[in-house]
Amino acid sequence: MATRASSPAVLLLALLAGCGGGAPDAAPAPDPTAGVEDVAVPPAGTSATPPAAPSRRIDESLIPAPGQPIVRETYAYAGGPRDPFESALDRANTGPEFPDLDLVGVYYIARAPSTSVAVLRDRLTGKKYTVREGDRLGRMRIASIRPKDVTFTIDDYGTERQETLSIRKPEGNSP
Repeated sequence: MATRASSPAVLLLALLAGCGGGAPDAAPAPDPTAGVEDVAVPPAGTSATPPAAPSRRIDESLIPAPGQPIVRETYAYAGGPRDPFESALDRANTGPEFPDLDLVGVYYIARAPSTSVAVLRDRLTGKKYTVREGDRLGRMRIASIRPKDVTFTIDDYGTERQETLSIRKPEGNSP
């Protein structure tokens, strides 16, 4: 019975030894021929120098004369609404960010809501913006203007979200 219980263990050890299941960090045996190059012996009566490697040829007409400015290739993109090689970050920072805006006033026209106007102020620069529905302001587009708030659709590099900016109540003792 002792031989039956130990036979799977012996079989497992034999299998591991046969497939190289030794220590996990064991380094492979060094190759005895590593670093040795095959060198052909030239026949008697010929020189022993190897043939020269082919050299690269440089077109001398492409090298500017000393003191001449280097002219670089330029590229202009004429297709589609946006140049794919232009940085999206530089283009997106052309206007204010949503958290920096305050809604100063709304001129709401109930008969024609699409003609309503909102006045926004940038807290950082103090610049005022007068906007209507559909106008763009940096990465934002004015989605709707209501009597006390303005809704923006903000483009977050492929996804859109909506944020609403409301007129703040004046702080103080007024009812």
